[in-house]
Amino acid sequence: MHAEVYAKAAQSNPFCAVDRFAEGLDSWSARPGWSCVIGYDDGQPVGYAYGAPLLPGSLW
Repeated sequence: MHAEVYAKAAQSNPFCAVDRFAEGLDSWSARPGWSCVIGYDDGQPVGYAYGAPLLPGSLW
């Protein structure tokens, strides 16, 4: 889904590249409390959201 949505942007912006997204997803999914939801319309994925609680003392 990311590759399809960001295909054009990834051509000029390395931040949108699939490899960069995969690295970030690996990092987030390793956090305690990580969760992901995927929305479907007629059996086709149409969106997703994921995240994890910040750890105590985080700068955010």
